[in-house]
Amino acid sequence: MTPLALTLTASPRETPTSYVSRLAARNLSSDLWGFCLDVGLNFPALSTGDPASVAHLCNLAGLPPQSFDRTTVLKTSSMRYLVGGEVMNTETLDRGTIRLCPVCISEALKNGASPWQVIHEAHWQIVQVRRCLRHGALLTQYRTKSNPASRFDVTALIRKMDPKSPASCEKDADALDYYLTSRAYGKHRDNWCNRLQIPALIKAAEAFGILLNHGKEAFPSAFSPEIRRDAMLTGFDVLSGGEDGIFDALGRFARRTPSRGGDQPYPRHGVVQSLLGSNCKLREDLDPVRDVVRRYLLESFPYKPGSVVLGRRVTERRVHSIRSACRAIGVRRSLLEKMLIEGRLAERNISGHLKLRTVLSVDLIASLHAEKTNYLNQQQTAHYLGCSFAMFKQLSKAGLLIPAEGDKTRARKGFHRRDLDEFLQVLGAGAKRFRAAPPQLCSLELATRKANCSVPDIVGLIIAGRLNARGRLSDRTELDQLLICPDELKRAMPRSERTTMPKNDVMRLLRLPLHAIDLLRGAGYLETIRAQDPISRVTREFYTVASVNRFIKKYASLGVLRRERNDFLFLCQRHLNLIGVSPAFILDGWLKIYKRSDLPPGFESKVRSLRKTEAADLVKVKPRTIIGIKKLARKYEKEHGMTHAVALKTAAMQAT
Repeated sequence: MTPLALTLTASPRETPTSYVSRLAARNLSSDLWGFCLDVGLNFPALSTGDPASVAHLCNLAGLPPQSFDRTTVLKTSSMRYLVGGEVMNTETLDRGTIRLCPVCISEALKNGASPWQVIHEAHWQIVQVRRCLRHGALLTQYRTKSNPASRFDVTALIRKMDPKSPASCEKDADALDYYLTSRAYGKHRDNWCNRLQIPALIKAAEAFGILLNHGKEAFPSAFSPEIRRDAMLTGFDVLSGGEDGIFDALGRFARRTPSRGGDQPYPRHGVVQSLLGSNCKLREDLDPVRDVVRRYLLESFPYKPGSVVLGRRVTERRVHSIRSACRAIGVRRSLLEKMLIEGRLAERNISGHLKLRTVLSVDLIASLHAEKTNYLNQQQTAHYLGCSFAMFKQLSKAGLLIPAEGDKTRARKGFHRRDLDEFLQVLGAGAKRFRAAPPQLCSLELATRKANCSVPDIVGLIIAGRLNARGRLSDRTELDQLLICPDELKRAMPRSERTTMPKNDVMRLLRLPLHAIDLLRGAGYLETIRAQDPISRVTREFYTVASVNRFIKKYASLGVLRRERNDFLFLCQRHLNLIGVSPAFILDGWLKIYKRSDLPPGFESKVRSLRKTEAADLVKVKPRTIIGIKKLARKYEKEHGMTHAVALKTAAMQAT
């Protein structure tokens, strides 16, 4: 075939249809469609990338056969194309309009170039390329509807354009513009995004950007083109980082996004999961991204075997949930939480809920399984301490043994070996090893009976440093094998100030019979409480010392008055009657109680002067003889009006 007389040099950046448009204008043809008919070129076949038509064009223009290998648009289906080995679709390649940079066209025309000399670059037709790399200007879009061929006749459009240069643009092309432009001509650098076809890359970048910028509830259709472009740049930056970038971005999103409830994280990745996991949209071109995201989900969230994750069934578990970890280790949830907190794998938030700091991987849970044996239940703890279960319960109830988990009243308790070893080490510090107990030492059980105390009392004294175990009967420190000195124990026992007293002591102090003490309590003069005696440690009813002291300070019985003045009871009664002091109240009809404020100030001195007179009389009558006693008795009968028997008894007591 003879080439045309007027031909043009093809640019490596233009498509066959753009070159035909320039070639038609160079050959002074006013219509692209008519030119193709004149030269016998099948333009519809050329526009769909038919190899024979492209070869025909190369022969017609005298070009090498491979001139358009990188820019030929081969239509593979109704909505998909193949451009230089790159897969495109109608969402990424615009074939219904003409897109160009107005600044590039104006500069070429102003420099004196003919319309057929202006190159329409192929990457301008990529929808996601928004700006010119040289000028940063937004690409202008032109739509013509006059005839089917006009949407490819670029030169005819350029011929009508005003060569006046448009206003300059202050913005530069972004990273996605540079990447897509370079990739369109096979000059892109090494990037993880190269594994994705351009339509899949655009979809994935937009999905990741919407998720990271606007959250898990957002979808692209709700945003303006500018916001979607910003999201696309965010997603492109994430995908450019490869697997590490995707893992890091999803991890940061999971940390700053609250879960749907509970203490177990749950995958909520919005539009990303919708794009990659929809059963109706398992696109093969998204497999590189889907594989990475699936691996992240399996390594970050507790999927059980049999679950379907992004279209693929899980065969083995990689991460445990709290519940599955409890089953795998064989412990209660409370104990597992305790183990995680002690290992700094989790923490409690303000509301008291468990918050995991790391993923419960299968290997991590396997390592915790060995830690399980260090936690003992109550029976095992009693055996480990070498004591009876009853003794263990006493120590636990007294707060001397604090459980590692289950510290609530009715919770199941668990004790750690480390804490128990420290407890036994404190109790057995400095204890000598004996084959048999020396006579002055005894076991804990026997020491409690000798000192009238309990095992928690002895253990508390040892922990406080007020008592030491003097020996042990085994190589290992055990409670049943400890030896205590009872004498040291009695001296170490606390003797607190008594706030109560038994009924018998009150009776002796007030000089009243038992039933009178009950009457005073019933009348509200004395108070009782149930308390433990500091010596006998028996819990029963005691009288408060405060109420007894108040009564003694305000009232006094005849017995108390006689004791305080070292006088005879009948003399106290007689003197009170003589001075006209009446009792404040009478108990049981005959027990007289006097108010101290009613006693005269000189009451005590009168009694003492009387005692001095009686002593002088005893000296005169020689009271150590029977005759002296009888004389003194007759004197009492006359002066005090006593009966003979009472006077004789009184005189005999004075004489002795």
